[in-house]
Amino acid sequence: MPRPRKMQADDLFRMKFPESPAISPDGEQVVFALRWMDRKANRYFSNLHLQPSRGGRARVLTRGRQMDTAPVWGPDSRNLVFLSTRDKKQGIWSIPADGGEAAALVEMEGVYSGLEFSPDGKSLLFLFREMKKENPKDREKRATYKHITELRHKMDGFGYLPKERQELWVANTKTGRAHRLCDGKFDIEEAHFSPDGSKIAYTCNRVVDKQHENTESQLWVMPSAGGRSRQVTQGVAHRSFFRWTPEGKSLLMVQHFGGPGEWISKPYQIWEVALRDGASTNLTPWMDDWPFNFVLSDTVMGEAALLAFYREGANWRIAFVQGQKGACRVMSMARDGDDVREEFGGSRNTYGISVNRDGRAATVTSEMMDIGDIYVLRLDGGSEAHRLTQVNRTFLASLDLTEPEEFWFKSGGKKVQGWILKPPRLRKGRKVPGLLEIHGGPMGQYGYV
Repeated sequence: MPRPRKMQADDLFRMKFPESPAISPDGEQVVFALRWMDRKANRYFSNLHLQPSRGGRARVLTRGRQMDTAPVWGPDSRNLVFLSTRDKKQGIWSIPADGGEAAALVEMEGVYSGLEFSPDGKSLLFLFREMKKENPKDREKRATYKHITELRHKMDGFGYLPKERQELWVANTKTGRAHRLCDGKFDIEEAHFSPDGSKIAYTCNRVVDKQHENTESQLWVMPSAGGRSRQVTQGVAHRSFFRWTPEGKSLLMVQHFGGPGEWISKPYQIWEVALRDGASTNLTPWMDDWPFNFVLSDTVMGEAALLAFYREGANWRIAFVQGQKGACRVMSMARDGDDVREEFGGSRNTYGISVNRDGRAATVTSEMMDIGDIYVLRLDGGSEAHRLTQVNRTFLASLDLTEPEEFWFKSGGKKVQGWILKPPRLRKGRKVPGLLEIHGGPMGQYGYV
């Protein structure tokens, strides 16, 4: 075996990034997206892979030079839907889990997100923002200025937000026929079917002069067949994401009640909101570390944000993630917020996760010396996680790398975490120049990736 070599800039094009793991409802398989770079095209591409949860070789589910992302299982574990940029535009596609050709389900010009099957599998909920392609010659004729009228007018990874709003749509999973459920005047941020499929809850800011201030976002409920929406929550709060409780009589939300501009300095906690009267109960008054991923790196960005109910015997538990000291760990607690336990911890960064109703989880998790791989585990407070993939093993083994060394120092009476990264094969006692890189907070952190 050749001696490991120093890393070069071109090695960046050899990296592969597993993302968006989804465990099937029956727990037998995990689907995930594998993203890679094409240097000549100067673009990212990704395809879907299917991995038996008990181990073994992964199967390539989709092929081609496009972005296949965000896979979602049907309730019967037999088929999947996903987002794809094939045919040079993003759309919703479906494919059987046992293989075969992918088929277009919904194709409209714009950007999609938030795919979710109804409990009976007959309908598919999604968010859609219309963005019709413009003729380059017409674009050249327009003046090159932009009139900004709203404070939140652009977004990292997206660019300038168009005047079209993000709307709530539903499609028939057999025919692909889709229709809009809202009036298109406001941005819908997130939406989910109720456990019995009769209702849809969504978050939305309807304060006209504060469309893009997330402190004004409220929770609404409407019939899944369409109709009038009813506002459930009240008061100014920053509401991040939510899920229905199993009984369908309340919703779980991550939120805090700070005012405009205060979201960065307040602890996000998990609240239960009653559907009947909007009464809120804080299930986690003890929570200080935020219940989502904010681990930053130059290779992957944390997308893990989880509230998932699962059965443990006769009782329901709630799975969530929590950023802690450079890590993002998988946690769980009892239905009432008690009996908190760490399910998958240590010096790791879980940046994608899926949990089914039986408490089986699939994660994409990195450590300090790898980019990330797919793991499976049972959320029972004691089971070990099993690593299913080693996507970058051969590539990383060819490089002469050193592991950063964690250290802590005091600043103004506070303890601050940091790492020292030494050159490969540094001789003991030899002095080398130091480069200091400082990252602020409190929400973001460097860590185990």
